Amino acid sequence: MKEMVLVLNTMNNNNNHPYTVDELAQISTISRGTIYNAIKSGNPPFKVIRIMDTVRIERSSADKWLEGI
Repeated sequence: MKEMVLVLNTMNNNNNHPYTVDELAQISTISRGTIYNAIKSGNPPFKVIRIMDTVRIERSSADKWLEGI
């Protein structure tokens, strides 16, 4: 899993860019639905950024979470 995070980080020049749910699902092999359920639970294992109806996941917290799974 760590290798997938490193690949995505090197593909994106801006390492502060938050993940979309789709990006996180793609690199983690966890379904979009499971990620959305974690967000809706109120206690996701990563920091969630909400802007109106848009959901983003803070890159550094998601990367730490991915390293642990």
